[in-house]
Amino acid sequence: MIATPEAGGIGEIAAAAAPGAVTIASMGEALAAAIATVRPAPSDTVRPSLLPEMFALDRVVARYAELLARMARPAP
Repeated sequence: MIATPEAGGIGEIAAAAAPGAVTIASMGEALAAAIATVRPAPSDTVRPSLLPEMFALDRVVARYAELLARMARPAP
């Protein structure tokens, strides 16, 4: 993954991801240079995510539902 530091939450994602899974580059030449290092590797299948397990769809949906349920409960 290549992102700019302005992308919301990217610092936290980079800290939780495996080393080298996230590249943070400033807008402009640094971002262009980071993108230029990526070599196309076509695939007929979806590759495994490099993100930590906490960002897997089922985990995110469950966490979101938990937060919504907590908000719907009356305050003590």
